[in-house]
Amino acid sequence: MIVLLLLACSGSAEPVAQAPVDCADEPHEELRIPCWISRAEVAAEASDPVGADAACAQVPEGRWAEECAFRVGEELARAGRVVEGVAFCARAERYARFCLTHVAWRLTPDPTWDPKDPTLPGTLDALVTAAAAGLDGLPTDRRDAGLRDLRAGLWHRLYYGHGRPDPAAARAAAGEDGFAARTAWALEAVRILAPWDQALPGDLRDRVVAAWGGDVPSGEPLPRARRVGRYVPAVPPRELGQVRAWPTFGGGVRLVSQDLDTDLRIALVEALFFRETTTADDLALFLDDLAPEVRWTAAWRMVGLLRPAPGDPAPFADHTDPVVRALARPPEGRGTPERP
Repeated sequence: MIVLLLLACSGSAEPVAQAPVDCADEPHEELRIPCWISRAEVAAEASDPVGADAACAQVPEGRWAEECAFRVGEELARAGRVVEGVAFCARAERYARFCLTHVAWRLTPDPTWDPKDPTLPGTLDALVTAAAAGLDGLPTDRRDAGLRDLRAGLWHRLYYGHGRPDPAAARAAAGEDGFAARTAWALEAVRILAPWDQALPGDLRDRVVAAWGGDVPSGEPLPRARRVGRYVPAVPPRELGQVRAWPTFGGGVRLVSQDLDTDLRIALVEALFFRETTTADDLALFLDDLAPEVRWTAAWRMVGLLRPAPGDPAPFADHTDPVVRALARPPEGRGTPERP
């Protein structure tokens, strides 16, 4: 065996066969499908939806064809072809919802977008509207959920890692777009005002409010590969009942409020949770917020950081808010509290 390995390394053995130029020439049938999917992916990476489509057309209908569409959708988004990427996701059938989430994660925004441009919400809305046209064949719930993820992803790519969280675009975002805009803005504001390798400033809340008002901080932009943080769960605890939630970057959700100031504080808590050096103690001051949605968000995220064992509730188990108390209990002991 050692002799054979030495021969291989010395170049005296037979050369390894190269992949066929045309996947149709692949002699092994079981390798033809992965070959075509790989070709489709390479074409998508090169921003060539026509070539990607031609390669996927060689894949038999069924799960492999859906997988091909999924891969192409992801890569087209990464190449900046968001509308075409979303259209391929629609062809992923049973995987369409996950494909749309991945598109939101991977999409590349237009480099001309600027957070200080108050007309930018209209640009993003037009992009989502154009993308939505390619999803007409999907069930409504899957389509709408995917488009919400896309909006969250667009705003995240606009703000997080930018280096200057100017609130102009986020403040101009109307309706449901405002939830995604404020989340993304808060992530970047906290990243700049509370660097992950430093202690959390005691006046951070005031500084974030000042930044939202126009006292814009600035810092170093982040490389794209580092624009990540702590994961947010996708499903709210059942203790929160039917409280409204909205997607965040990465497939998670956060609570929202129609009151702008309240929603901004919820976004601040989420941004602190996203910051991987934040501790449960850092979030404790939000347990006494006047808005219940802020208190519930803080409790929810604190439990995620503390991870209390069964029979060992979180320290705020005696809180005056029954929902906070319920969230503090370990999973086996939780119930559905009455609303305060």
